[in-house]
Amino acid sequence: MQFSVQTQAFYGAGLNFGDALPSDAVSITEDQANKFYKAVNSGCYIYLTDGVLTASEARPDNYHSWDSENNTWILTDGAAEQQKQDQIAAAENEKENLVNTALQDITVLQLKLQAGRTLTSDETTRLNTVLDYLDALESVDVSIAPNIMWPQHP
Repeated sequence: MQFSVQTQAFYGAGLNFGDALPSDAVSITEDQANKFYKAVNSGCYIYLTDGVLTASEARPDNYHSWDSENNTWILTDGAAEQQKQDQIAAAENEKENLVNTALQDITVLQLKLQAGRTLTSDETTRLNTVLDYLDALESVDVSIAPNIMWPQHP
């Protein structure tokens, strides 16, 4: 069995890859192949250090990329910005879902009011509690995602 750091791929022994075999492919034992196969499938990067193949820690997330010069996972400025934008978008979606859920909770109460019916004391309390919750949701600043303290749903 052979392994290429460049392609992060395994190449079976006894197979003729011709020019397709990367120039950095090195022979590895079956035990190494099993160990590195598990590592690669767990998000680790296999690299050479002092001529020895080594498995990194698992990739922290999809925003990190491998820095071959320092043999570590890094978060580039561009990737950090994309991560922040994705977190804000997720927070905006969460906020919208929470608002919609709260509005569904008071739909019947709103219909009663529109029909000119009087709400009971408990219904009025419930309506005001949900409206206070909606006010709290409206004040949430999604730009600080992912560090948002969401108000508790009543």
